Order: sequence, then C-alpha cells, then structure tokens
Amino acid sequence: LLRSVNKGGFINVHAGLDAWSRDEALEFLEFCLAEIDNTAPGITVTFETHRQRLFGSPFQTLDLLTAPSISRLRLNADLSHWYCACERVFNPKND
Repeated sequence: LLRSVNKGGFINVHAGLDAWSRDEALEFLEFCLAEIDNTAPGITVTFETHRQRLFGSPFQTLDLLTAPSISRLRLNADLSHWYCACERVFNPKND
C-alpha cells in the first residue's frame, strides 16, 4: 500500500471520536503524527473533517488546531460534514 501511495496518492484518515476531551484528542493526534513520521515519511497523510470524528465540528476543529503540538497536521476538508453537524432546528419562541 505504501509503495502505491509513494507514486502520487495520499492517505486520508477518519480518526478519533468527537466525544473525546481536548487532551485525549491531542494525545491521540500527537501519537498519530509520530507514527506517520516513523512509518510513512514523505507520504501525505490527511485527517478528514468527518461527522462523529475529531474534526466533525468547526468549533472543535478550531480548538484543536490552535495546539502547537499538532501544527503540522493536514486536513482534508469535506465541509458537507460541518454543514450537517452545525445544522440547527430553531424554535422561534425560545431562540
């Protein structure tokens, strides 16, 4: 698989859970980045913005991306998932 990716592809990851705390998410992502460095240097690995995953909400994504320890992380933005995650049903009487 890695030989095929070296010929011009990339690896896209749907990782983690949106229910993890910021600390849990950062620990996991730091581990992932270290593993990528050790096992797939030179291969582009992206983490997708996907519902129910670490980057499933623009608010959680913004919070995570401010962490210096994962500043080199690359996202593959499927923004349709953010649209679904942020869709709200408003009750005009209460909102």
